[in-house]
Amino acid sequence: MDASKENDSILYLVALKPEPGYEEQFNRWYEEEHIPELLECPGFNSARRYRAVEGDPQYIAIYEIESMDAFKSTEYQRLAARELDDLTPLAREVVSHRQREILAKYRLISEHEK
Repeated sequence: MDASKENDSILYLVALKPEPGYEEQFNRWYEEEHIPELLECPGFNSARRYRAVEGDPQYIAIYEIESMDAFKSTEYQRLAARELDDLTPLAREVVSHRQREILAKYRLISEHEK
């Protein structure tokens, strides 16, 4: 791959499905804790969440990230390395009652607009 492409922006996609009965806590954690924490990390520029109108997984979060270097930042590494005991009570509850479906990072290869 061309080295100049290494700094292209990245879409980080996380698709999750909370266990039945935990959807309210899941959404509260995402909106009040998780997204604000990630947006404090250097290189994380925006976050969007979607709920399926049909099909699975039930929820996706899409983050716009400046480059793969964002995942190497001290702030992101600190978040990623947390143990269960380091989480808030809400985060502990959500983490133990979710099902991760998809976790992927994408680089733009084509863009079209009308």
